[in-house]
Amino acid sequence: MLVAKDKLKSNIGEYFLYMFQVEDLIRACNFDISIIKEKLVSQYETNEQTKTEISNWYSGLNDLMLEEKLQSKGHLSFLTNKIHELFDFHLYLIQSEDEEYLRWIKKNDELIADLKSKQIHQLNDVNAILNAIYGIYLMKLKKQEVSEETLISVSQLSKQLALLSKKFKDYETGKLAIE
Repeated sequence: MLVAKDKLKSNIGEYFLYMFQVEDLIRACNFDISIIKEKLVSQYETNEQTKTEISNWYSGLNDLMLEEKLQSKGHLSFLTNKIHELFDFHLYLIQSEDEEYLRWIKKNDELIADLKSKQIHQLNDVNAILNAIYGIYLMKLKKQEVSEETLISVSQLSKQLALLSKKFKDYETGKLAIE
């Protein structure tokens, strides 16, 4: 909860990646709130009131995931909606011909198209970038081999996501106006 709140304000791309991890941790705990408290909430070194808030946050996410039938895969609807909002902003940057962002689009366009072609469900560009970055993260956690070419590609996607996140933050804080 604490990390999620901070990332939501500071870097929307990191927020999504963090929340994907939280979803997977809840799944790994088999949606058992006692396991979530033991394995996840107990790791926070904070006062009891904050631990209770964190526990309630995990419990709420746990319940939402069950309600939305996300036991094996998928993302919470509020995350999906926020990803669509970021995708709309991505389209705005393209349409407004933001030069800095367009350089990354040109650099990664073929890579993103390739990622999207390999997905069963049609994804937008932002979904494809997030899934690629998170997928590599999971592979590294599992100590699976990742080619140098893939690492370079994901690094490029990460830089584009970082720029998109920065510009989105600037937009949300009023530093970047949309006409």
